[in-house]
Amino acid sequence: MTSRTLARDAAAALPLALAACDDGAPLPPESTPVAAQGNTPPATAPARPDSAARPDSTRPDTTRPAGAVAGIRILPRAFVLAPGRVVRVDVQPVDAQGVPSLALLAGPTTLRVDDARVATVDSGRALTGVAAGTTWLHAASGAWRDSVAVSVVVPAPLPAATRLDLPDGTLNVVAGRGLWVGARYVDAQGRPAKGPDARAQWRTSDAAVLRVADTSRAGDSIAVAVVTGVAAGTATLYVEAGALRDSMTVTVAAAPAPGQAPDTTRTPPPAPVARFALTAVVTMPAAGAVGDSARTTAAAGARVSAYRITRDSSGASRDTTGTQTLAASGVADARGLVTLPDLPSGTYRILAEPPEGNTTLLGAGTFLAPPVTAETRVLLHLARKP
Repeated sequence: MTSRTLARDAAAALPLALAACDDGAPLPPESTPVAAQGNTPPATAPARPDSAARPDSTRPDTTRPAGAVAGIRILPRAFVLAPGRVVRVDVQPVDAQGVPSLALLAGPTTLRVDDARVATVDSGRALTGVAAGTTWLHAASGAWRDSVAVSVVVPAPLPAATRLDLPDGTLNVVAGRGLWVGARYVDAQGRPAKGPDARAQWRTSDAAVLRVADTSRAGDSIAVAVVTGVAAGTATLYVEAGALRDSMTVTVAAAPAPGQAPDTTRTPPPAPVARFALTAVVTMPAAGAVGDSARTTAAAGARVSAYRITRDSSGASRDTTGTQTLAASGVADARGLVTLPDLPSGTYRILAEPPEGNTTLLGAGTFLAPPVTAETRVLLHLARKP
């Protein structure tokens, strides 16, 4: 048999060998052409006869031009979402180096997930979290494949709110214009918290000057409303949610003349006072309360300490940065109250420790910005140990 005959037979057998490679195996976890798996690097062209691999060949070089599509990539490279949340999946063509290519894919791209009990994906590339767990998301376009992990995580529940905070300072509104206003639900440490099951109630002291419309939902971590100036003047804006409440001053300016820009800035908050008195209210779970429920009682005998924070040499402005020096301390009375008088202005870390001998409660703390009033109050809750 001549060498010419051997070459002809090998070429005829090549399509059969390639067809036999496609055995319905599961999709690989990296972007790899189905005909180029094994030791071939990801995002390379399917194996094909090429004279570039034969130095002795006289055939012309047929290597792919720069920027040609050599694979696909799912973006982002991993998904973490909550049950019920929907995000869009982006699939981009990439070149041999994994760089996004401007070329277009020759055919449609299909998406699927391994476990529909964890997440689902539709033809519009909408990925939806179903239940807690981890699965793989696969994309296919012609010979190209890519896969990324999808994690569905149930977020930790927010703590119950102990305070409702409107922005500091005075809000300026122009007659005939509206602004969004938000009041944050926070816990004793100032962290985001879950609001009451009842919707917040908004009102103004003078409806002839200011109108307000509630747009929030019960149980959110922020209460939102739209305030609209009616006529020039000053009014007080109130928000209440159960036992939580706050207020702020709103100044309504007359509508500007044509071509004049309205002032919608907030008046800066007042400067801090030189000295102030701090009153701490310390609570703990009531007897018989399950876990850290809303049933609380005064934490008589709890010790409250105020540590003044001195900025470090870097001038960092974070409350937790700097040297902390004990400025004053005291023990809560039968009502859970302790007053630390005549403290110098500054940033403080306020700590509450359980009553002496109590080993079932955890300490609590919060940070206090330089006060702007001569009397300042904080709430500290001693939770049960897990």
